[in-house]
Amino acid sequence: MVSRTLLRKTRRDLMSRKGSLLALLAIVTIGVGSYLGMSAVYRDLDGARHRYYTEYRLADFQVDLKRAPEFEIERIQALPNVDEVRGRVSMSVLLDLPDVEEPISGTAISMTEERSPVLNDLFLSSGSWFSGTDRREVILNDSFAKANGIQPGDRIQALLLDKQHDLLVVGTAISPEFVYLIPPSGGIAPDPARFGVLYLPQEFLQESCDQEGAFNQLIGTTHDQSVAAIESTLDEIERELDVYGVANTTRVRENASVRFLADELHGLRVNARVIPAIFLGVAALIMNVLLGRMVAQQRSVIGTLKAIGYGNMAITLHYLGYGIFIGLLGGVFGIAFGTWIQIAMLDLYREFYTVPNIRPHFFLDLWLLGLA
Repeated sequence: MVSRTLLRKTRRDLMSRKGSLLALLAIVTIGVGSYLGMSAVYRDLDGARHRYYTEYRLADFQVDLKRAPEFEIERIQALPNVDEVRGRVSMSVLLDLPDVEEPISGTAISMTEERSPVLNDLFLSSGSWFSGTDRREVILNDSFAKANGIQPGDRIQALLLDKQHDLLVVGTAISPEFVYLIPPSGGIAPDPARFGVLYLPQEFLQESCDQEGAFNQLIGTTHDQSVAAIESTLDEIERELDVYGVANTTRVRENASVRFLADELHGLRVNARVIPAIFLGVAALIMNVLLGRMVAQQRSVIGTLKAIGYGNMAITLHYLGYGIFIGLLGGVFGIAFGTWIQIAMLDLYREFYTVPNIRPHFFLDLWLLGLA
């Protein structure tokens, strides 16, 4: 009898204040949904990044120099804290595409002619690896190929050191060092239609760039990946290769692509805490004001309830029930809203960051926390 009476009162109170309570419910839903959605997106994106960097062996450092003989690779490999190194050729290139009036700039990078696990490996999106029968084959960055309508089997014209080359596109791929593709000159947003990355057979690019038996870029991994250890290792490598004209040494954290994604994840993590806290804080204040006014307006009702036998605990729980009801309903709607945020944001991130397998996952602990 007690519960029925209080439930009828609760229902009447909710209907009489439905406008303000619906607004409060919307605020709670946004707060819970933004926390669940952005937290889930952070886990999905960070997990995909970690798997991608690990499986495709993102290098810890990069050394750019004029020209060094390949036998120096073994000497660098023997240095303390050096785990693995790979010498490669990296060169600026101009591309002449049939339907584009102006030449397009790009970067040509050498890869092994036979498919094998290497540092900064490629994830093939379409086509195949180099056949070995034709040295003038190229694997294009996938986003560049899509932006310009290029498919495996097409041919492109590339200018390397003032010499034009007719290249057969055999595949498209993405690489962990170019998850956010911006030109070396800098930029804010990727422009895949105006900048591309070409992966060419090692010997062909060496001969085309006057780097026979040599390399002009060294990438590697270290045993100790702390900032101080990598800086010390780079200093030692620079001393060893100084005679070959070291132009620049870069830690992976300073790589523009890696830094953009890391900064985005950091911002996402901060927003997942700050934005929900603002909405839920406002909701708590509004709820406190509503309950305070309700209690003040219903003093006579409270007196009547006490007179007919309701204790202080029962009346207190009755008024707290409004907050519990709004919280539970907001949690349910927040889970639905958070799921929508998760899917929508991941779709948006796929447009900017070329990381494979960015998929939404179900996180039970987050959804239970949303209901709590």
